[in-house]
Parts: sequence; structure tokens; C-alpha cells
Amino acid sequence: MGFVSPMRLCRIALLAAASLGCVSRAGAQPSAYIPLDDVVYSYIDVLFARGDLYRLPATERPYRVAEVLAALDDSGSTVRSRSVQAWRGALLRALRKWEWKAVDSLGGIPMRWVGAVRLSPQSTARRDLALSVPGAPTLEPGASIHTQSHVGPLVLAGRFTADRGWLRDPEWAFSREGSARMQEDYASLQFRYAQAFIGRMSQNWGPYPVRGLAVGELPYPFDQVGTRVGTSRLHFTSLLARLDDREVNNPAGPVQRYLASHRLATRLGGFEIALGEQALASGRARGLDAFLLNPVQIYILGLPSENLILNLAYTVDLTWRSRRGLFLGYQFLLDDAQHQDRGQRTREPQSIGMSYVAEGIPLLGEHRVFAAYSIVSNLTYRSLDPHEGFTFHRSVLGRGASDFDEARLGVDLSLVPGVVTRPYLLRRRQGEGDPWDPFPTFAQFDSVRTVLNGVVQHTSRAGVQLSATASRWLEVRGDVGFNIVRNAGHAPGETRRGFAGRLVGVVPAVTLDFLLRGDR
Repeated sequence: MGFVSPMRLCRIALLAAASLGCVSRAGAQPSAYIPLDDVVYSYIDVLFARGDLYRLPATERPYRVAEVLAALDDSGSTVRSRSVQAWRGALLRALRKWEWKAVDSLGGIPMRWVGAVRLSPQSTARRDLALSVPGAPTLEPGASIHTQSHVGPLVLAGRFTADRGWLRDPEWAFSREGSARMQEDYASLQFRYAQAFIGRMSQNWGPYPVRGLAVGELPYPFDQVGTRVGTSRLHFTSLLARLDDREVNNPAGPVQRYLASHRLATRLGGFEIALGEQALASGRARGLDAFLLNPVQIYILGLPSENLILNLAYTVDLTWRSRRGLFLGYQFLLDDAQHQDRGQRTREPQSIGMSYVAEGIPLLGEHRVFAAYSIVSNLTYRSLDPHEGFTFHRSVLGRGASDFDEARLGVDLSLVPGVVTRPYLLRRRQGEGDPWDPFPTFAQFDSVRTVLNGVVQHTSRAGVQLSATASRWLEVRGDVGFNIVRNAGHAPGETRRGFAGRLVGVVPAVTLDFLLRGDR
């Protein structure tokens, strides 16, 4: 066999990829991912609670535009109430800015730009309102440009945003000089049974609509490489990311940190079951080795032969959803799994988290009840090696905090057609345990409380989540309420009361479709 040039191999690979993309089903057609902070998910959640969009998974987000449209088509012939029809219409309106059928690309590369302006009155820059202490309200203007391009199975997309609200977030660790950032930007190859992407995108693994305990949407998006292989009934997902370096000024070199996540998920009727494994590796000038790069590696089985020490965490997701909308979900997290015998370390306090979710509980007519409870122990997201904690700059991966429990009870109301209205009551107890604190010494293990250490801050909140689309030119979403915080800031006897919330109004102002032509 003669020599085959690399360019010819690339052409063969592209032709094969294009042929695979052509045999895709409607739901597998290449399309952009819908950002997790978009109003689209508010409508998906209320439709889930009424038994609609049954085809979509309930434990892995973001969705692609084609997946949501296919789920709408799949259930389109079912007779529904006026409320459900109105929410479906609102979902379609919200999808318009993401939905795009590229023109024939033989003469160039098709592209779309969508420009939007936004206005956000808010009382706090913290994204987790349960941790918010009432403060002075501000009005934050902003703008964004979303771009996307499709070439065969390849999707290129990005979202550039400009506003100053996030500069006041205590978890924001980057430059505070400017107001612009890339919220998402990625390249994705999508086929019927396989997907791959590289770039920046928020992910959430866990029962909707609660944030995942290991892979959650709360941290600011960071660059990753991801793959997914399989079908909707059985698939394997992997993520690999380089986190922030530590001790960057050390003459011996910085401590480099890497995060690898794997997830095997199956769906059997209304049941979804998933097992996840996360590995955080660190080392001075460590580099990225093949052990972490292997997307199907089971780390705990490979460690003995590699003689490596990693911070390992495991998750189990168990959910059930009926065709009438009732949803029950559970997620368990075991952090800092002790895969080697380390003597005294076997007495290490538990590092665990649990979430319980119930959605779509029938009330009257189209009204539904929802409830959720989460608990995360004191030492979760920490490790004996301070560089192997599940943190990224000032953000904590997963739920964004440790040493707390939180209960939520609310009603999903059907009042105004097409408007999402979810009033709720929340109670949160937040201990002084912090993922940034040093890990306790062996001698301190017996005195460390599993959860709710020190002076516990108590937050009681009455709030309402709202989402609406007024025609295709206006979207409004938000969460507003009143907080009563006792032992505020973990100061005994300190009480703060006041409104805490955020509203975001978005106007998709300009849409441009064009063809980027090359030289002939």
C-alpha cells in the first residue's frame, strides 16, 4: 500500500463525517447548544411537570436545539390544555433566536449573528440568592452577540456579553477592569451516535431543576473537551478541563490542576440511572498524561498500576418520570473517595452530598406542587492536598458551597397563559465550613462535625420565579423575593431583612444571516 498524505487522510475523514451526519435523525441533526441561563429551560421545566417533552432526558443538560424541537414534534399530536399549548408556543418563540437552518454552504460558510440588549435590576450580584444578604438594588444594562455557523456535522457557536453586574460577584476572580467576556464559545462535531466539543460551555448533571452536586451550572463557564457516545437509552459522556494553576510565582514551577469527569447513563422507560466519576489531579509542572486523556478510563481501577494519587468523587443519579408529569429524583455524591489504605485517614469524616427532588405533583387543574431538599457536608469539595479541592478560581464546582442544607417547597401555577409563575418558600442553614479552608489534621478528625459547623447562618426566603416571552422581541425571567437572614455573615445575633432578587429583560434586537465566501 502506497503512502497516503495527511491532507488526503483529512479529506477522507471529512467525507466520512459528512456522510455520517447525513444519516442523522431529526433530533440528531447538528445544532447549537442552548445556554443554561436561557429562558427556554423555564418552559421546558413547566412542560416536564405536565408530562410533555417526555423524550428529553431529565438529568443531563444543556440540550441542543434539534433535541428540543424533535421532542416538541414527537408529542405534537397529543391533546393538551390551553395552558400547556400556551407554554409550548412560548417555548417555540424563545427558541427562535437559537433555531437556524443554514443555507446551502457549497458557495461559502453560512453564519448567523443575533444581537440583544438587556436590562437587569438586581439586589445582589451573587447568583445563588439563598446565600444573598439583602443589599442596595442596582440597575445593570448590558448587551450580547450570539454567533453560530454550521458546516456539515460541524457547529461553531459563541456568545459575547458585555455588562458590569457580574464584576460585583464575589466569586468572579478575573479582571475587573472591563465589562466584556465570552460566556460560551465552542466547536462541536455531531453525528447520530457520537458528539464531541471543545470550548467553553456550562454543564449540569443531575435531576432537574436542581444544580448538580459534582457537575453543576453555578461556576462560571471554563474551557473543556467533551465527548458523548451512544443513544438516548444508553450513552457515555466525558469531560476534561484544565483548571486554574496554583503557586504561579514559585521558582520550581506552578501547580497545574486537571479535572476529568465521566458519566454512564441509561434510560429504561420512565427511569433514568447514571453513575459518574470525577478525578482531580494536580502536580508541579505536572502536564496532561494519557491516563487522564483516556475518555473511557475507570480511574479507581487504573490507579494501582499507575501509582497515582487523585481526588476521586462518585455520583449516583436515580430518577423516575411518569407520562403525566410526576417526577422523583435523587442524587448522591461521595467526595474524596479513599482508594488506598492510608492508616489514620480511614477515619476521615464523610464528604458527601445528597439531593432529593419532586416535581409535577398534581394539585388542582394544571397547578402543580414541587419540593426539593439538598445537603452537602462540611468537607465536601476539599482534600488533604489543598490543590486537589473541587474549585476553580473563587468558584466551587458543583453546588457552589459546602456545609449546608436547603429545603424548598412551592407551587407551579397556571395563571396567565404562556407565563411561568412558581412561588416558593425556602429554608437554608449554612455552616462556617468552607471549601477554601485547610483540611483538618488527623488529630482533629474526631472533633469535626459532618455538617453545620460553627455559627450557622439561617436564611428564610419567600420568593417567586417568573418567566415570560412577550412576542419574539422581549423575554423576561427572574427570581424575586424577601429574605430574612439570622446570624448574617455568621455573626451571632445579627439579623438582616430585605428584598433579594434579580430580573432580566432581554430584547433580541438584530438578526443577521450571511454567507462567508472564500476566494475563487
